[in-house]
Amino acid sequence: MANMDIDATRRNKKPRPLSDSERERLDEFIESIHYSSRYSDDHFEYRHVQLPKQMLKAIPKEYFDGSRGTLKLLWEDEWRALGITQSLGWEHYEVHEPEPHILLFNALGVTAHDEDDGDDFHDARLQLDLVSFKFLIESQFKPRLRQSDPRTQPSPQPQSTAGA
Repeated sequence: MANMDIDATRRNKKPRPLSDSERERLDEFIESIHYSSRYSDDHFEYRHVQLPKQMLKAIPKEYFDGSRGTLKLLWEDEWRALGITQSLGWEHYEVHEPEPHILLFNALGVTAHDEDDGDDFHDARLQLDLVSFKFLIESQFKPRLRQSDPRTQPSPQPQSTAGA
């Protein structure tokens, strides 16, 4: 988890899971979530995620900060439950208050690890992403390749000429 001194009082004390009915209400909005390109500074990578404005009405009230009129800072389990999909290592660190449907995320960036500072977080994140990608390739594409590869198909059985 990238730590940018997150104000823990702006979060639920622990992740609040969605019920099945809450998740169903959010399903219609998932395809309309917009992800910005990544941008960075010397320490972090950033991106913002724009939820459809109507989606805010379907999100449970426990996800909102009543004093600010915005979503709370969400735990990873919470933002993933809303349908936000990103690689490992991203953290919801802020809400753009003038536009509460825009969530700001950060992760330790590549530039923060150009020097050997003994922090292997980014390398571990890249390693996990590569492992996930390898698993996806192996589980989704190799079975299809094996099916179409004549070397993996059973050999045709010779026709028996006995009794002819």
